[in-house]
Order: sequence, then C-alpha cells, then structure tokens
Amino acid sequence: MDKIKDDLYHGNLLNESIAEFPIFESRMVSLIKVGKETNRLSTIFKRLYEQYSEETDHQTAIMSSMLEPLIIIMVGCMAALILVAMYLPIFKLGSSLMG
Repeated sequence: MDKIKDDLYHGNLLNESIAEFPIFESRMVSLIKVGKETNRLSTIFKRLYEQYSEETDHQTAIMSSMLEPLIIIMVGCMAALILVAMYLPIFKLGSSLMG
C-alpha cells in the first residue's frame, strides 16, 4: 500500500500503480482506468464494492453449506464416543458379575 501511495504522490495513475500487484484483478484495474477516464470513479468503486460483496457472500454461503454436514457428523461421533465411554464400564461390570 505504501508503494501505491508513493506512486500516487509522484503523479502516477491509480490503475498503473495497482496493476503492479497480482492481488488486484485485471478486471478491477481496467474498470478503474475507465472510471478515471470518464470521471466516474466513485460509481466504479461502488459497483466494484457491490460485486465483491456479493461474491464474498456467495462464497461464504457455499462454504457454510459444505461444512454443515461435516460438523454434524463430527458432533455425532463425539456424542457416540462419550456414550461408549460411559456405558462400556457398566457393561463390563455386568458381564463380570454374570460370568
């Protein structure tokens, strides 16, 4: 971020400064360039914000729907382990008294 800030202080364009970093997608760099040329940068940033927010929400929903069954299985296994740990000594005691 300091490099981008220094580039801007020295008169470089924002899209040229962020294009050097692979974290910024080429689509974002292109949209910022167009926004700067058409003097609609605030609109472009608002649109980018909305797109990335929707994308993040979608990815979060997918991740949670994939993890939910796994978490349920893990909780079930832990409950089964606790039940076996509690009842196994009782069964062993009963079998030693009978036999």
